[in-house]
Amino acid sequence: MSTWAKLKNTNVLELSGLGMFRGRLAMISPWMELGSVKNVLRDNPSMDPYAVCEQLAEVIRFIHDLNVVHGDIKGDNLLMGPEGNIKLTDFGLSVMQDKTLQFSSTEFGGGGTLRWMESRYLAAAPELHLEDAKRTKEADMYAVGMTMLELVTGKVPFAEITNSIPIITIVAHKKRTPDISYLAKETISPRAYIMIGAMHRCWRYDPKERIEAKELVKLIFSQSRATQPPAGPDIVASLFFSHSRQIYYRYVTPGGPRKMDITCCDMEPAVLARNILLFALIDEEEPTSTLWDIFFHFHIDKTAMSRLTTVAAQLSNASTTLENWKQSKWGSYLRTVDQQTRQFRLGRNLQFSGR
Repeated sequence: MSTWAKLKNTNVLELSGLGMFRGRLAMISPWMELGSVKNVLRDNPSMDPYAVCEQLAEVIRFIHDLNVVHGDIKGDNLLMGPEGNIKLTDFGLSVMQDKTLQFSSTEFGGGGTLRWMESRYLAAAPELHLEDAKRTKEADMYAVGMTMLELVTGKVPFAEITNSIPIITIVAHKKRTPDISYLAKETISPRAYIMIGAMHRCWRYDPKERIEAKELVKLIFSQSRATQPPAGPDIVASLFFSHSRQIYYRYVTPGGPRKMDITCCDMEPAVLARNILLFALIDEEEPTSTLWDIFFHFHIDKTAMSRLTTVAAQLSNASTTLENWKQSKWGSYLRTVDQQTRQFRLGRNLQFSGR
């Protein structure tokens, strides 16, 4: 509570004092008439959820810079201020509960599916389901990714799973992450794709691989630097995929190599091709294992968009199989696939579905 009281930020709900209510200790904060952010978004479909996610990233960066771990990040702990700024509340209130399923009072959905356990959330970071688990910045970042998904979609992660018990096993042991492939198919906004990629980097299974709050802020605000790849006669672009299903787009520019994480799992190939030139510049680490590369070798000029349009048309043609496309003129851009890749079929991994 003392930590909360010292946090002075426009996106932190201030702690005004303490009191007793019905015999219990109560924390006193200003009343936020608009209520929770997720309810405001639900009641105002025209409101921009990505702007809310940007504010969430900023306030988490602020508290993490002060070495404060929130420990209970979720949609219900984000309130809407009178001027449209979010207010993060309930600092340090979550306590590791017994591993036997003990739930708080928070529910979601008409069916009453309980999803909040430790950190009130059955989809909390996998390591929080282990013995002697501790709240960490990395666990906060996992929750940030899940909360961003909740804010953007209006649904809790793993909403398709109606039984709360398997989520623990699925997340902690099967390393499952939410399926957001439909988001990639529904949007062409560079800003939205950046946010989708940010979510993926928040909820990586290994805590050490999760993005830090300061890097998350840099990532999601990078779209303001550029919404088109830089122009220049010496630029070559490459698109490649890693064993972990990450999708990368790399520039080789006169100023040196640049690369982007444009991970949108199960994106339709035509959508992928159409949007390659729309992504903002994003720094990302090299993938640890690359099974194949698809290189689009071209100069970033007026001809490039025409070429990509042709590729997109080829890929989206229902009568064009992947094999036929590889043998076509534009298929020459597809590098020779080695035996390992043939055994790990491209169609299976990226769901080209016979195209």
